[in-house]
Amino acid sequence: MMARQRELCIEAAAKLQEEGYEYAQCCVSGGFFDIAARRDGMLLIKVLEDINAFAGAQASGMKNAAAMLESGCFVLGEFAGGQRLREGVLYQRHEVDAGGVGTLGMLIEEQKIFVRKNRREYVRLDGKRLSQAREEAGMALRELARKSGISKDTLCRYENNAGMALERHVDALEEIMRTGLRAGFDGMRASAVGFDFYGMAAARLAKPFELVAREKEDGAKIVFGAGQNKRALRAKAALCGEFSRISKADCCFMVEKSKEDNIFGVPIIRKSELEEMGRVGRIAKLVRERKG
Repeated sequence: MMARQRELCIEAAAKLQEEGYEYAQCCVSGGFFDIAARRDGMLLIKVLEDINAFAGAQASGMKNAAAMLESGCFVLGEFAGGQRLREGVLYQRHEVDAGGVGTLGMLIEEQKIFVRKNRREYVRLDGKRLSQAREEAGMALRELARKSGISKDTLCRYENNAGMALERHVDALEEIMRTGLRAGFDGMRASAVGFDFYGMAAARLAKPFELVAREKEDGAKIVFGAGQNKRALRAKAALCGEFSRISKADCCFMVEKSKEDNIFGVPIIRKSELEEMGRVGRIAKLVRERKG
């Protein structure tokens, strides 16, 4: 990690701590996240000096983790293609929210924030709240369209699809309805690209983990790392422990062969055991039994 990235990590950690988050720094070169944090919910943060360096594989791993672990995700940086990021403006890279330390602070403090897309500024609109406010005011969609200057079709889309709306539209609607209509920040929740993994619903991650899986019956979540080199697994063990603490998911290593059942408290599951336990739905139980 470059010097400025480390500084950004420190600044982000200080802001998270100030806002009551517990966090763990899990910096791995090329990894899909650098900070895992939790307050009311979980948030994964990738730190880069330039957010344009956020790669597709990292985005895929982050979005899959966000979906399976019910987490938000955010790319923290200072520049976009050499241009300094504007404070209070939310950018997107590979459909993941991005911005500077100041913007992250504003988001978790639930201050007014913009999303910059196609050179226009958007905000997150709470469509359900808009619909409720309009109905409570006894106002038909056609009347709201006339008063706001926003087309009926656009208003219908806003009410039925939580997401982005032009900032000037939301300002106009808030003035007419006399209530706040901006949605709170949850770091963008994603849907996972999943597959079956020994009877569990699973999704691929990126470094430093291989995949995340969820048992279909009890919903137990397991994050899998992989490897055979004992030294490398020992180095990963502390990271796994910290990630498990924040994510509330069990972590384990899957290996071809091993004489040990755990390494520094992180369970080791042999691939032959995955096949056997997967048939009877006992993988999560085996992982819990092998915790140090």
